Amino acid sequence: MIRGDAVRMSWFGRIRHRVTQCKGIPRGGSCLFLWLIGNNRQGVVGRIGAVCVTKRIVEFDYLRGIAIIYIVLGHSISNSGQGFPLWLENLLRGGTGVFVFVSGFFFHRIFYPRFAYKDFMLKKLQNVFVPFLVVSMVGLLLQSGELTFIHHKTWDVVLAADWKTLQTGFVLFPHWYIPFIMLTFAVSPVHKWYIEARPAIQWALFAASFIASALIHRGEENINVIHSVFYFTPFYLLGILYSQYQDSFYRHNKSIQWLCWVVMILAVYMQTYVDAHVGNYHKPAFEWRGVDWQMVQKMAACILLLELSRWMVGKPGADHLHFLARISFAIFFLHPIFAVIIGTTIWYAGTHYGVHLPQTLGWSLGFSLLMYLYLMYCTVALVLLLKRCLGERSRWVMGW
Repeated sequence: MIRGDAVRMSWFGRIRHRVTQCKGIPRGGSCLFLWLIGNNRQGVVGRIGAVCVTKRIVEFDYLRGIAIIYIVLGHSISNSGQGFPLWLENLLRGGTGVFVFVSGFFFHRIFYPRFAYKDFMLKKLQNVFVPFLVVSMVGLLLQSGELTFIHHKTWDVVLAADWKTLQTGFVLFPHWYIPFIMLTFAVSPVHKWYIEARPAIQWALFAASFIASALIHRGEENINVIHSVFYFTPFYLLGILYSQYQDSFYRHNKSIQWLCWVVMILAVYMQTYVDAHVGNYHKPAFEWRGVDWQMVQKMAACILLLELSRWMVGKPGADHLHFLARISFAIFFLHPIFAVIIGTTIWYAGTHYGVHLPQTLGWSLGFSLLMYLYLMYCTVALVLLLKRCLGERSRWVMGW
């Protein structure tokens, strides 16, 4: 287990030690991953070989790893509504809220004690917004290439489609998150005020934001950035509150766990079997369409997944989870590229060769698992390759 100032070498660190004994590039696709690790002179993975963190912080490091797994799993679902279990899909979709919860925790724990707005925003521009622009350019090139060479569209049609895409504020489908989180960072003085407010005011504002979020749902196609800020604010505030009142949360841990289990089961049941709704709820903010049970479910999931993270400390796989946490933002940035590639390939195979996935339960679950492994570990390999080639400059490309 990782406790206090204890330092130990992870299995990634041991792999790095062994692989660096070899020279040159090993042959074979499976060796590429080890070569990227072993030949990393910039310390891409070596820096995570020996970890020195406090037990409380490592829980949230693991939660960040679980959050990126959650997000990629949600983007790996095959045969949505046609073979994949609806209740399971509703559990796996919408993992972004957990990411926001973690961001709120680290804002209070890391940035608030030494908060300087200018430095904070400059760092976020460098590590978040600039990589967003770079990867968006790659996404736009992929879109243009698909329209030109696969759909055989003329350049005027391609340029019109590119312009329409740019007007939404993002290119690759999960990247609506970046304008939203940048605006969230921009209003950090409000969050600083929130941290310093009296507890009664804090909890009243959290409750109000929770109710508002459950009623306004997500914006249509996630395009309205202000709508997204209002929707995800309770996740961010919950992260702040958990950091600020962590001892109180620990004292009432069992009661909170039971409450969250009840809320999650009820929310999944209401969404799946009463509303008969699959995935995230989207609508204009002031149009009445009932309660967003997905949002309610994910608020409970934040606490339950944190408990899972606490349990993971010192368990098999914890080192790998910590590794994914370190590169989580890079995975978030880059995995849509591989999703576009496989999505276009599947569409092309179905359209031109009549190849379609069977819509059975077994095929849906099995292919979704393969999709997850493909999206996650092709992205991990690309992240390590870019880090090795670019060194510290990779922050401008993928945020890590």
